[in-house]
Amino acid sequence: MAVTDTSPAPELDLEIVAQPDLSLNPDSFHAPSYKPTLQRLARRYVAEEAPITFKRMSDLIARDHGFQRTGSQISSTIWHAVERIAPRTRSTDEHWIFWPEAVEPSDVLPFRGLEVNGRPRQWKEVPLPEKLGLLEQTLAQAPADLAGSVADVLGYGRVTQTFRADIMQLAERLRRGAGDNGDQDEGAM
Repeated sequence: MAVTDTSPAPELDLEIVAQPDLSLNPDSFHAPSYKPTLQRLARRYVAEEAPITFKRMSDLIARDHGFQRTGSQISSTIWHAVERIAPRTRSTDEHWIFWPEAVEPSDVLPFRGLEVNGRPRQWKEVPLPEKLGLLEQTLAQAPADLAGSVADVLGYGRVTQTFRADIMQLAERLRRGAGDNGDQDEGAM
């Protein structure tokens, strides 16, 4: 897996993450002076949930500010604020994944469940390496119905055709050993 060649900017202290008293101001969200607040919030999410996709991080930050949707303008503002806060890689499912400093990016990781650090997440928000980890673990049990077995682990009552197709694509990706396409972190969003 390709590791980023860009470390966080020297002026960013990742120890700031522990500050629980961020003053969030939706009216200042797009102002350049608000960038440090977005960075502190993003660092907190990296510390609590990483590996974490940019999509999930941006959705969490947007919801923290009361925004119901994470449109392109909100997403762009967040990206420009957080793109250098932690190492990142781009997975074959086209998601940027932010990694904690102490963790080496990996193609396959153990699945942490649909709740991380007390915060629920949806299957679509799970980073690709964790999805592949769950499939790898499930395949080791030689299930008759892979999608059904994964759905059971996730607590899903039924398996849709879309979910079944997603699981089959992930299984094929795992068989090919293609968890990451090697993109560096030098691209734009």
